[in-house]
Amino acid sequence: MVDSKGNSVRHLGILRMVLLIFGCLLFLGSAIFPFLHEIRPANIIPEDSDRTSYWSLKCSTQQVRSLFLYQTVEYWFYDYWVKEYAYRSELPLVFVFMLVAQILTLITGVASVFLNKRVLALAPAILCPMVTALMVYVGTSFRSWEISYQQGYWLTYPSMLLFIAAFTLSLLSNKKKTDLQASKN
Repeated sequence: MVDSKGNSVRHLGILRMVLLIFGCLLFLGSAIFPFLHEIRPANIIPEDSDRTSYWSLKCSTQQVRSLFLYQTVEYWFYDYWVKEYAYRSELPLVFVFMLVAQILTLITGVASVFLNKRVLALAPAILCPMVTALMVYVGTSFRSWEISYQQGYWLTYPSMLLFIAAFTLSLLSNKKKTDLQASKN
């Protein structure tokens, strides 16, 4: 028979797993959706512009010209990072770090669902704010043009809160387990 303290530890574990799963799903959304949108004038005609959406691994530019002529161009991975190097030499490395941090956040978040290790629960709680900070850094480098943060950026905040809550529950669960074993001895 399981006593109420053991039941409490099990409920904390289940709640931790649910928070991690929702955190991973929201964070996956932050990687799938663009995090930044930029409108840059293409020439002296005010209606002509380049409208670019940014992810860590690609950008998509819609070129709007007079008389409603549109052209969409996408760059992925290395092509994207080299293209951005032509404008801002520090950004390709930031995009690579962001992509790696996104992948590591998802891997450690999923692994933490199955393995109750504090280090695994801590990793997404640290990596997610790092991704958010990198997104802000990219956004501040576009000071001269009109930018707006998109869904990918905004989804990092609730996932960050869920990862931090899951890590806190992991600490609390481990403390309760330790207390339960100490009371049995």
